[in-house]
Amino acid sequence: MALLIYKQRDPVPNKKNTPASNFHHIKYIATRPRVMKNELSNHGLFGNAETGDITVIESLHKMQRLILQKSHERKNIHRGIISFTAETAKKLDLNNKDDFLRLVKQNIHILADKNNIKIQNLKWIAAAHNERDHPHVHIMFWDDAQTMPQSYVSPKIPNEIRKQLIKSIFADELIAFYEEKKKATVSLRQITNEMVEEFENFVSTLDSAGYSQIKYAATDKSTFDFHFNGEFKSKELTEFIIKLFDFKEKLPKSGRLLYKFLPTRIKNELDKLVDEIIDSNEQLQGMLNLYVDSKLNLTEMYSDNLSLYEIAAKEYTTEAKKIIANRILLAVKTIIKKEYELKNQEYTERMKRAYTKELICEVFFFLGKLVESNYDARHNSKFMFSTELSKQAKKEKAKELADSSGYEMNN
Repeated sequence: MALLIYKQRDPVPNKKNTPASNFHHIKYIATRPRVMKNELSNHGLFGNAETGDITVIESLHKMQRLILQKSHERKNIHRGIISFTAETAKKLDLNNKDDFLRLVKQNIHILADKNNIKIQNLKWIAAAHNERDHPHVHIMFWDDAQTMPQSYVSPKIPNEIRKQLIKSIFADELIAFYEEKKKATVSLRQITNEMVEEFENFVSTLDSAGYSQIKYAATDKSTFDFHFNGEFKSKELTEFIIKLFDFKEKLPKSGRLLYKFLPTRIKNELDKLVDEIIDSNEQLQGMLNLYVDSKLNLTEMYSDNLSLYEIAAKEYTTEAKKIIANRILLAVKTIIKKEYELKNQEYTERMKRAYTKELICEVFFFLGKLVESNYDARHNSKFMFSTELSKQAKKEKAKELADSSGYEMNN
């Protein structure tokens, strides 16, 4: 049985027999066997319907007449019941009527809120029953300011109230379970990080030759062991590196490297890799089980359905594996980033070599032109000053050379 059960019935106000049904129901909850009776009284009613203050109610007949009146006014008289296991009731110190009065007083606002009743307009009457296997409290409540009857109440409301009551009544237990879940999540990520950070740090220091060597060696385990014996702390990490490079080659060339965005085929490959890593690492297995158990503790707080419990166990196991899977994808990103950096370095080196070659060719070209220009200049100078030219021809030749070379020549 779940730690807490909440049920709610909502008789339709417009039905002919609803007022009489409400009239008899309040007597039933007030006087049935094992009701926790008020002192010196034959009933166990308490609530705020009589004076507005939350206290024990003296007259059962007065409350019956009040309920009958409110029913004839076509107000919705909701019937709620909060039930516990005997073990849970003992843990919560629900031993007598005053304990149940305290419980209802602290949580009645939840019933009002989920049924869209303003707390200042809420009226309620309750009685606790000390059943051996399931101590419980009945509550009849209504909106005293309601003027229009409501023929339909959503069936989702009781479940919403139940969840909120659990959060309120078992707040300390929930906080402890959430802390346990948080620690399990941190531990799961920490172990996964430790498994791959050493590899990531190693890869980040590799040059092009070293990276090519580890990439090639990862395709052959014996080769890998030969080249990188002693580089890594554990055999599991060596196995992980080999599998990581193999998985990386199967990835599509584009797309986001997050588990939920991967194609189904790649997800299946990654799931297989995660299972292999978990199977080979006992510490990781322990943290995964702790993570699942911590979340199942929360599930048990809300449900006693065995089939739902089994479904939740599978769901939480898948959730934990996704945490590991996404961490593996980050390691793959490290490989991709390294390959990108090395390709950029290689491209830069090629461009440097190309630019250097081009620069050298240009230097030789200009040197050649300069040599050719100097040769022509010497030849023209000798021709100009030869005795074969007239004085006027020499002047014209000098002017021509000056115009072409930028120098002036005097007689």
